[in-house]
Amino acid sequence: MIGKISKGASFGGLAAYLFGPGRREEHRDPRTIAGGNVLLDDPRQWATWVADMRLAAGQRPGVARPVWHCSLRTAPEDPVLDDATWAAIAAQHITAMGLQHHPWVAVRHGADHVHIVASRVDAHGRLWRDSHDYARSMRSCRQLEHDHGLTAVTRRRPSDPLASTTAGERARAHRLGQHPERLRLRTAMHTALTAAAGAGVNEWERQLAAHGVRYRAQTTQDGTVIGYRVTLSGWLDADGIQVWLKASQVDRQLSWTRVRPQLDGDSDRALAERELARRTRDDSRRRTRRRTPAGDDRAAVSLARQGFAVPPKPPVVRDGDTEELLQALIIRLHQWRDQQHRRPPSR
Repeated sequence: MIGKISKGASFGGLAAYLFGPGRREEHRDPRTIAGGNVLLDDPRQWATWVADMRLAAGQRPGVARPVWHCSLRTAPEDPVLDDATWAAIAAQHITAMGLQHHPWVAVRHGADHVHIVASRVDAHGRLWRDSHDYARSMRSCRQLEHDHGLTAVTRRRPSDPLASTTAGERARAHRLGQHPERLRLRTAMHTALTAAAGAGVNEWERQLAAHGVRYRAQTTQDGTVIGYRVTLSGWLDADGIQVWLKASQVDRQLSWTRVRPQLDGDSDRALAERELARRTRDDSRRRTRRRTPAGDDRAAVSLARQGFAVPPKPPVVRDGDTEELLQALIIRLHQWRDQQHRRPPSR
């Protein structure tokens, strides 16, 4: 289960969206399935609970974003849950967040997710602090997965095939009764890459075309390929314009830096060694940045702003960190000042 959090200023604006048709007409039968500390009369109307939340938030006019909104979504492989189960999940999540005494509702308008709306200000004017709410929400989602037998989302979990697709792409695919274009594009490109492994760029492009992938090579001025943009025939956006994606937007494993070595016939071991070397370099750079005191840069700027009549000669430091550079600069400044003091006064 994934929880997506947002905050805002308008309860009515959010409610109008949740109970409306959606950006792509994807909202089906919007209804309130749970709530607390608000009046719930008609589950398909929102004016009453919005008024209650506005009344509570009005006690703290200085709070810029009193609306707390969290969308909870199950994994694609999870079964479709009924309203009662979603209501229990929403109540458990709102309690885990510490908002159970605040006005809140749970709105459902789709099969795989529910929206929780809460006022950060309760009926007594007390403000709920939202610090670290993302971390708290993640912990709650892990507990919800365990308690309700849902698919566990962990860092080690393999990426779901639909994870890179957008809601619009999934809605379009559902209407057309087919898989999303991005998913079909990824499958075709991986098949083409397997067939072209070790055979070079020309074979890669031939395989792409053979598997129905339209492509545009991105090159430098000297003709060096640095990436590809790809699409499928008939994949148009809402304005009827062809959709083109970078290969890495289809799948990170299809980025040019990962595809090119496979086309050149590099072994998996060689790829792993290069990846390890890259990570080692990145770690070394991060450690170097952490060792550099932030105060050194401020001191260097202060020295530069002292306004000397004649700028000192820059120090010669080819290797070393900021601290060594600063020390050399200070030595040069002292030398220059001594020279200025020894000069006879000008007439």
